[in-house]
Amino acid sequence: GDPAGVDLSHAIRPTGELAITVPPGQHRLYAVLYQQGYNRVGKGAPGAEGQVLNHYEAPAVLSYLEQISKTLTPAFGPLGESFRALFCDSIELTRANWTDDMAAEFARRRGYQLGSWLPFILAVDDGSDSPFAENCRRVRYDFSATLVELFHERFLQPFHAWCHRQHALSRFQAYGHPWLMGMLDGYRVPDLPEGDTWLYNQHEDWPADKSVDDIRYEVWNKY
Repeated sequence: GDPAGVDLSHAIRPTGELAITVPPGQHRLYAVLYQQGYNRVGKGAPGAEGQVLNHYEAPAVLSYLEQISKTLTPAFGPLGESFRALFCDSIELTRANWTDDMAAEFARRRGYQLGSWLPFILAVDDGSDSPFAENCRRVRYDFSATLVELFHERFLQPFHAWCHRQHALSRFQAYGHPWLMGMLDGYRVPDLPEGDTWLYNQHEDWPADKSVDDIRYEVWNKY
């Protein structure tokens, strides 16, 4: 069931004020911030600056991709005749963990309501072994799994299909930040799965016993 708490979102006034009657005793208030437009494209090509696409919203993704092919086709002709593959670099979606129908999709896919669990699963895990902490970890897993599924269904698979409509291969780096990309399954989708820093270069200032597993990108290459 839900944690021992009360959802107060219904008591938020249009002005943004929270009006409640607090009963006697000790209480803890959790606030969850919903923020849009906070993240901008990093190192974007000329004309590609601006806010990051919502990768969890299929109509936005398809609109963006179709705009690319609509713009490039007059200059290059059918894209598959000029380009072997169309490429998507690593996915940088730090703090992107919500979309308009997230709560509904969570309930449909996981079989229960996210509800008042939200403040607890977004908090840092305190490492406790209490039943409540274990439940939080279980809900956090379900929350992460839902995000991965939405990302694959609404971004990765549409990107792959769009590449094929252009008669080109899909080339994709299935990693990034945060780690909610579903790397293993994500690498099964594109025609050309791509890693990073495939070659191991031993630097002079590294300890002699430094393992290849200590390289930051090595785990991505293993996937």
